[in-house]
Amino acid sequence: MINAALFGWPVVAAVLAMRLYWPHALLAILVGGYLLLPEQGGINLPLIPTFDKASIPSIIAVILALLLRPGQQTNPYSGPQENETPSAQPGWLPRSLIVQGLLAVFILGTLATAMTNGDRITFAATDYFRPGLTLYDGFSMALAALPMILPLLLGRKFFAHPDTHITLLWGLVIMGLAYSLPTLFEIRMSPRLNLWVYGFFPHDWQQHIRSGGFRPVVFLRHGLLLAIFMAMVAVAVFGLSRVDKKRRGLLILAGLWIMGTLVLSNSLTGLLVAALLVPIVLILGARGQLMVAAVIAGIVLLYPMLRNADLIPTDRIVSVAEQIDPSRALSLNFRFENEELILAHAHDRPVFGWGSFGRNRLYDDLGRGIDTVDGAWVVAFTSGGWVRYLTQFGLMALPLIVFAIRRRRFEVTMATSVLSLMLAANMIDLIPNAGLSPVTWLIAGALLGRLELGQVRVEDPTAAQAASTPRTQPAYALARDRSPETDLDASAAMAGTEDLDLDPDTVDSALAPYTRQRKRHIRERPRAAPKRKRSLS
Repeated sequence: MINAALFGWPVVAAVLAMRLYWPHALLAILVGGYLLLPEQGGINLPLIPTFDKASIPSIIAVILALLLRPGQQTNPYSGPQENETPSAQPGWLPRSLIVQGLLAVFILGTLATAMTNGDRITFAATDYFRPGLTLYDGFSMALAALPMILPLLLGRKFFAHPDTHITLLWGLVIMGLAYSLPTLFEIRMSPRLNLWVYGFFPHDWQQHIRSGGFRPVVFLRHGLLLAIFMAMVAVAVFGLSRVDKKRRGLLILAGLWIMGTLVLSNSLTGLLVAALLVPIVLILGARGQLMVAAVIAGIVLLYPMLRNADLIPTDRIVSVAEQIDPSRALSLNFRFENEELILAHAHDRPVFGWGSFGRNRLYDDLGRGIDTVDGAWVVAFTSGGWVRYLTQFGLMALPLIVFAIRRRRFEVTMATSVLSLMLAANMIDLIPNAGLSPVTWLIAGALLGRLELGQVRVEDPTAAQAASTPRTQPAYALARDRSPETDLDASAAMAGTEDLDLDPDTVDSALAPYTRQRKRHIRERPRAAPKRKRSLS
């Protein structure tokens, strides 16, 4: 069943690509594969990446995109008055030199890691050792990064436009609502769907018994991954309620459903992330949301430095967690103590790290591991050093920080700011957990692609609706939009007034945007003296 699911997914992907609108099909291929395919199984060939759940959806999506060449396609779900979907970004590589540099260092930095870790790690009480790395291992680690890079490139190419950001939000919301049904089943019946369908449980069963109940897993690697996915969906659905005002009531109910599912999932981290960011997405505007996302991204980007300088209040965080659940506080305190040991080990090789094959871990004299590597930041920092950490997390943090600093230049819409908050939510989870997924890189790619587009004007649906509403207004009101078309309309509206004795300032005022400042200017301007009537005699 495992191999049938993995190697049957290309057939499913091809059918989806032929039957669905391409952005919808791409979402179903990538996110659907992440949510449904088994964690075990696959083919591990020499040098090239393993064909498994992490790589098959991304590789098949790239192949289908190259074969079908989807560019400008009409959205079958849009009305006849709506425009076609924006074309895909040209090329597959980002045009930004900064992003190109981050990608190059992220991939090729593994070669430097291999070249600086050629020594063996031996243990005093046994003949067991950890081998040194070769250049072959460096190439293997570089290719292993492709499952992360491909969703980013797909998101940058096909989800860069603000309109496709709304499509991305709707796709994640719909799939999150559908995934909540098996989640609720496992909350009640225990996490057994993966065992029933694929014949194995992906993790330790004891870790999924919480507070007299169960932590659901469905088909993911761990219940924590399911919790952060649901937290991101909660941010998406409440953010979408502010974008799509016609369905706001329905979306609020859907958001409450997702939050209820998250509460019952017995995962403290996901619940706290949703509780922190959902009020922000409901209260603040696009500018405030971008500022919060940028602050989170900056903290995560500098987290190893802040942690080493004791600027992270770990004791206070543990005390707050203890008030919520003492058992969770013990687990959190263990992770913080474990981080201190790992940081001390990582500082021996801070630039390029210790490499893979377990070299980044701590061992006793018998070669037994004495640490626990949980967070994604720990894996990146210890295995690849500052080079790997800054490039990997920099690809996620860069668009969030740039949007916050130069929001007006890019004219960032609410859909883009909500996606930024979703990515920030995932980055928070990368500190205590290893929550990297194709969803993470797909959103990061969509935001990086939005940076490449620059300034994009998106029609406001509310303004369009107001413009279509008939109302009595003077003909010169057509000149509020000073585009060439409306200038022609305004000229036609003023036709026939050549013989009238009008003041040029008055005509110019009529054609200017009617604002409060203009109203005050017209009211305070002295009136011209009335002209004398000519005598008929």
